[in-house]
Formats: sequence, structure tokens, C-alpha cells
Amino acid sequence: IGQTDPNLAVPTGFIAGGSKITLYPLKNWKDFQWFVRKTRNREWDAATVALDSYTFVGDRLVTELMEDSSNIKGDGNLKLQMWNHVKNDQWEEVMGLVSGTNPIDGKSSYHVVVTIHEREEWEREPIGTTQAGEIQFRDKLVCVRPSVPGGLREGFGRMFDCVFISQEHPKYEKVGSVNKIVGAEHVLWTVPPDELRQVKDGVGGKAGRRILPPTVTNTWEALCQGWGVDPLTMKGV
Repeated sequence: IGQTDPNLAVPTGFIAGGSKITLYPLKNWKDFQWFVRKTRNREWDAATVALDSYTFVGDRLVTELMEDSSNIKGDGNLKLQMWNHVKNDQWEEVMGLVSGTNPIDGKSSYHVVVTIHEREEWEREPIGTTQAGEIQFRDKLVCVRPSVPGGLREGFGRMFDCVFISQEHPKYEKVGSVNKIVGAEHVLWTVPPDELRQVKDGVGGKAGRRILPPTVTNTWEALCQGWGVDPLTMKGV
């Protein structure tokens, strides 16, 4: 796992439980490029390569470019040509990462898993005018997209065979006559749960097999059971 989150409680908990996981901290864009290169060259002794999460990696690319004053306009934002670099550099590296799924003679291929956060996108919508003739606006939530910098945002999902949306819901337990929150449960959506998530490519991922139900338990075993395949070989059972 290429790990960007300083909170290691979840992965170390799996490791303590016996899972064969090795963590590699990624602190900047060059660390991510190193991780991609190792994956592209099939240098891991692993079945699965995971990145958690790409949101941090993309943010680091922009931040590091902004540290060079020659890349910045007078308003403090990146120049247009630098945004083109942001999009192209992201595309190249992510495609290099997912290339690890392709078999190469004499070398293994991997399952490649990438997590990413979402971001809400709002716009100002006119709702009328005042008696003085001033236009009144309200903020309207128009969509929820992957939190990716630059122009890669809309097409990020196209680079993956399967896209899932994970949501955390409170877990309740009845104590007397009152429902109290005692934890959280995670639901993995295989279809967008609402119209705000304009994911057009690969949601749920048939993987050439059966269509999954709208929600599944967020485990690899549950996904494979839904597809009717063995979780290790990905062959039909």
C-alpha cells in the first residue's frame, strides 16, 4: 500500500490481524512516481497494489508546482500551461500505475486499487431580484466528483475497470427506548446513490461477468461472490 494518510490505525489493524500488508509512506509527487515505477516494472511480491489516497498525491503535485514562482500568475494561481502539465503528468502516472494489471511475459500482474475522496461542486443560481433591481442568488450543489486537480477530474474513472462509491453510515443500537450511535458501517455502492454523482464509466464494473446488486459489503470476497468468481483466481465458480 502506498500510504499518504498519517492515520495508520486501519492498515496496521489489518496487519495485526494477520493480513500480509506492507506500507510505503508517500510524502510527495516523487514518492508517488517511485511507487508507480515499481508497479509498472512488476517489482512487488504481491497480489494487490493499493494507493490510499490519490487525492493527497494530486494535491501535492499542484502544491509543488506552485512553490516555483515562475509557474504562477499575478493572481496567485498556476499559469494555464502549468495546468496542462498537471493534467498530463497525472494521466501519465495513473496510467502507469494501472498498467500493473496487464500480464507481462515472465512477470506477474496485480490487482490495482486506488482510493480517492470526493468533492462537492457548487454554483450560484439566480432566484430573483430585489425591489432595487439587484439580482439575488443562492448556492446550489450541482455535482459530486472525484477530488482530482485540474482537467483530469471528469475522466478519472475511465482509467479503471470498476468504480465504487463508499459511504459511511452511523450504526445504531437500541438502548431502552433510545437509538444510540455505537459505531459506523460502510456501504459500497456499485451504482451512483444519487444524481449528483455524474460517474459515467465503470461504476460497479461487470468485469465481463454478472452485474452486482446496487450495494455490497465493501470486501473483495463480497465483490467476487457477486460476480460469481473465485477471489484469488478471478475465475468462475
